[in-house]
Amino acid sequence: YYPDGLIRVARGSRTWTALIEVKTGNNELRPEQLECYLDIAREHGSDALITISNEIPSIAGQHPTKVDKRKLRKVEMYHWSWTYILSTAVMQKEHKGVSDPEQAWILGELIRYLEHPRSGALELEDMGTSWVPVRQAVTAGTLRSTDKTIPQVTARFDALLRYTALRLGRQLGTDVVHVLS
Repeated sequence: YYPDGLIRVARGSRTWTALIEVKTGNNELRPEQLECYLDIAREHGSDALITISNEIPSIAGQHPTKVDKRKLRKVEMYHWSWTYILSTAVMQKEHKGVSDPEQAWILGELIRYLEHPRSGALELEDMGTSWVPVRQAVTAGTLRSTDKTIPQVTARFDALLRYTALRLGRQLGTDVVHVLS
């Protein structure tokens, strides 16, 4: 297993490090791979594992991949979706501004790259394989509360709301948050 990157931040005598794992396109994060990276981070004294992929968690701050909770005792795990990264970059460049022209240019190039269809940073395009059968069962009145696909469909719907909030915020220039009851 080889992580895709490492971030090391030093301020004064304190150093914070994180391993990075990146997925593009339709590639999904795998629990066994992330658990291995968490072990590697713990062995080397890293503070965190940061994952970046097209998976959008239904709630901000929640990781889309379930891992063994015992692996998270010494190492934290964070997730950023490509949509979140793109929305944050656009908000900073277009709405908040970047004073340094070189940094503004670099941020503009990142935005241009992430918006290109071949970048691997995909839009949310489908609701999963269970969406149509669940929708049809609702229409027919045959959906049962014990149906095992309901949690998957509900999570995808919440991810759709989060994706929509990120896109809307990017266009409006302000944070848009969907509120869950």
